Amino acid sequence: MPFLMHQRHANPGHYDAVLAVFHDRGVEPRVVHRAVALDLALTPLVAGEAVALAGESARLGLPGDLVWLPLDPPAAFETRLLTRAGGTTPAAERLLDAAEEVADDLGWRAGAGDAAGR
Repeated sequence: MPFLMHQRHANPGHYDAVLAVFHDRGVEPRVVHRAVALDLALTPLVAGEAVALAGESARLGLPGDLVWLPLDPPAAFETRLLTRAGGTTPAAERLLDAAEEVADDLGWRAGAGDAAGR
């Protein structure tokens, strides 16, 4: 089954991390490139012609014809929020605080922030 994924040049780190999930499980996916933005309602996924890897948060907005199946064992991808060096705005601080709270509530954070401040 074709596997939908953005082209490597769009996000090399994510591309390599996704392929590593497959390679770690001894699978060589047949990658079909797509646009960076994935509209689940307008893709070969709904037609049953392809599969895609999506985070658990995608479960909430799936079209009725699609099903989210967890990987076993689960895969985790490092995610970071970036801000301008040399100080952040009050709005950026509120966003970072909210992101940390959500990550903690969902058990996504392995530990405390790094030396860069978070």
